[in-house]
Amino acid sequence: MTQVDLGAAIGLSFKQIRKYEQGRNRIGAATLFRLARALEVGVEYFFDGLDDPRGMTDLPHREGRELARHFQAIATPRRRRAFLRLVKAIADSPALQARWRDAG
Repeated sequence: MTQVDLGAAIGLSFKQIRKYEQGRNRIGAATLFRLARALEVGVEYFFDGLDDPRGMTDLPHREGRELARHFQAIATPRRRRAFLRLVKAIADSPALQARWRDAG
């Protein structure tokens, strides 16, 4: 797969892909997730060889891992912040916790 093909697959220019490849720009979690999907590998592929790989498997609950996976799939920072505000509001409000618990 070329840089042009990869960029097109995840909605970035080939120049941006080249910057990532050369280490000139940092890759955010959402972009890393999209790269993994385009390359048909798991995100952990990019961390092979690390001495202390820590990831979502360290989360104690299946729901926590699922929540983290969905959060990483959110494409825009604005939507990630909105999602985070929603989760915090539910966690901080006993009334909202009860409403969500009763709903599902």
